[in-house]
Amino acid sequence: GRLPIELAALRDCKEEVEMLLPLTTPIPTVPNWSIEGVISHVKNEDKKPMEQRHRERRQRLLKSQADTAFKLKEYKMASECYGLAIDHGESATLYANRSVCKLLLGDGEGSLSDALRCRMLRPDWAKACYRQAAAHMLLKVPSSLPVCPLMTYSIIDTDL
Repeated sequence: GRLPIELAALRDCKEEVEMLLPLTTPIPTVPNWSIEGVISHVKNEDKKPMEQRHRERRQRLLKSQADTAFKLKEYKMASECYGLAIDHGESATLYANRSVCKLLLGDGEGSLSDALRCRMLRPDWAKACYRQAAAHMLLKVPSSLPVCPLMTYSIIDTDL
C-alpha cells in the first residue's frame, strides 16, 4: 500500500502533501524530502511498470533482512539474502556487503569475486577497493602486488 502523502501526491494535491509532510517519516527512496520532491518522486515511481516496482521493493526488503542478519552476526544468512537481492538487480552496495560477509566467513575467493564485481560497478569507490584489499589479505596475496590506489581503511569495515 501507499502512504497518505503518496496518495495526495499522485492526485497532485499540493495542499494535502504540505499538510502531511511534517507528519510523515521521510521515505528513504525519496531523495528530496519537500512538497515538490515527494510529488515528483511519486509520479516517477507511478510511471514505472508494476513488475519493476515490485522487483525494487523486493530488493529493498531482502537488503533490509540481510542488514539485520549482519548486525546479528549471522553472516551466512546475510550473504544469502544479499545474493537474493542481487538477483533482483545488481548494485555495488549489495556486492560490497556480501563481500564482507564472505570475508568474515573465511571465503576469500567469494569475497574477492564480489569485491571485483563491486569495483566493476563503481571503480572509484573507496569501499570497493577496501573490500578487494581485505579479500587479498585473507587470501595472503603478496603486498608487492598493486591492489587499489584508494585503499585507506582498516581491514574490517562493518559500516554497511
